[in-house]
Amino acid sequence: MEWNIQLTTKRLDQWKTDTEQKFTRVRDLLDVLEAEEDTLKKVWKSGAMEQWEREFQLLIAKLRTQLKEMQKLILVLGEAADRLAQIEKDMMYDAEKL
Repeated sequence: MEWNIQLTTKRLDQWKTDTEQKFTRVRDLLDVLEAEEDTLKKVWKSGAMEQWEREFQLLIAKLRTQLKEMQKLILVLGEAADRLAQIEKDMMYDAEKL
């Protein structure tokens, strides 16, 4: 009997790490946007600016909330990856005994 066991947990871990780095980059960009918005407030004073600022703040808040939710999902994924890694180790051990 020929066995073909493919271990995929390392790729999943790498994807998780890459995704976390992208989240960090997005948060950094959001911080930059907010800083630029502060600069814009100093030079653009009008009713339109106030309306734009309200919408901008709402969108930024939604983005940050969604990022937090996605990070929670990544944590769940990480826990699943750890369990899969253990299953893969168990499978390899069992296959070696055959």
